[in-house]
Amino acid sequence: MRTYFDLPPVTKTLIFVIGTVYLLGLFAPLHDWMFDNLVLFSPNDMFVGDHFQLWQPFTFMFVDSSIVSVGVDVFLLWTFGTKVEKTLGSTFFAIFVFVCGLGTAFSLFIINNFFALYHTRFIYGCGGFCMATFIAFAWLNPDHRILLVFPPMNHSAKWAAVVVFIITILLGLLPNSEIAAWPTLGTMVTGLICMYVWRWWYRKHSSFDDFNYEEEDYERYMIK
Repeated sequence: MRTYFDLPPVTKTLIFVIGTVYLLGLFAPLHDWMFDNLVLFSPNDMFVGDHFQLWQPFTFMFVDSSIVSVGVDVFLLWTFGTKVEKTLGSTFFAIFVFVCGLGTAFSLFIINNFFALYHTRFIYGCGGFCMATFIAFAWLNPDHRILLVFPPMNHSAKWAAVVVFIITILLGLLPNSEIAAWPTLGTMVTGLICMYVWRWWYRKHSSFDDFNYEEEDYERYMIK
């Protein structure tokens, strides 16, 4: 059975930071400070106040106030992040996580200013890049069997990813929805773009002899 210490370095660090920030946030003074400084305020606030800070697209991902949300996100990282990091490499996976954070910030700005879909001044939580990690896993392992709890189904990862996309869109269309579905969707699309960039970069700079997997694994991971 895989333990925490068996996880690759980036996944292990992400889980540690998410858990630590959540525990620190249980203390009221720290909770207020983290909300004021670490959550992602909409970038258009930079013109009307001092809420938006340049570091927030990177820090909001580690702030959460719900033990259920933290548990689900850690589960996603533990299950899918491990395999994604081992395939992409720790460096690219770290870049992947932070680029997805920037994708959330960009999505929040675009949606708030150009679409009447989702209006909020701030967002926080690691659900976005955790879902993007699942999308990356499905991209790398399209035929891997995935058991979804809601809706209950056992299907290939690629179809499970399609279901997740559809559910996210439907949640975003709900009236007065408090779920940040549209920014999350933007984050998943950002993650998908990152995977196409990784495939292009790998094919451009690597040869088959450099690949760390056996031949059958090469055919499995390198989507054609």
